[in-house]
Amino acid sequence: MTTKYGYSFIDLRADYLRAFVGVIICLAPYVFGAETRGAVLVLLICAVLFAVYGLRTTLRHMAKIMLDENAITMKIFTNRIIPFDKLSDLSLSYFSTWRSGGKGWMQLRLRGAGKTMRIESNISGFESIVRQAVSAASAGNLTMTSSTIRNIAALNIDTSNIRQAA
Repeated sequence: MTTKYGYSFIDLRADYLRAFVGVIICLAPYVFGAETRGAVLVLLICAVLFAVYGLRTTLRHMAKIMLDENAITMKIFTNRIIPFDKLSDLSLSYFSTWRSGGKGWMQLRLRGAGKTMRIESNISGFESIVRQAVSAASAGNLTMTSSTIRNIAALNIDTSNIRQAA
């Protein structure tokens, strides 16, 4: 049975808003004819960076993740498939936006069959995706770092079958 997951607009709206507001603020002096050319050039470069961020958010919004018992597939324009028996690396990273460690997000990185996938925690069903990937990694005897194991445990996923890297 194939299960499908995707990023909803609700989960990405803050990223879309950041990109939009960033582009508008950076282009405003240029539109209103600011005279300081050096600053305008820096702001134009920043506007391009915000636009790239918006494009990246749009691509994430278009991404569909499909999971079955044999593989994980990410489809944006083409299918990127990693069969679970070819999984060579799994890492789960936590990125905090606050010094206290709260209010952050996780990113699952999978490698195998010459491909890499990065899946962020604001996708619907993130814990299910991690659970199935961890199960496949454990079956394949992959070793994981202590920080990855800690992050997996934080999602209330059993880590007893995971081999820790030395």
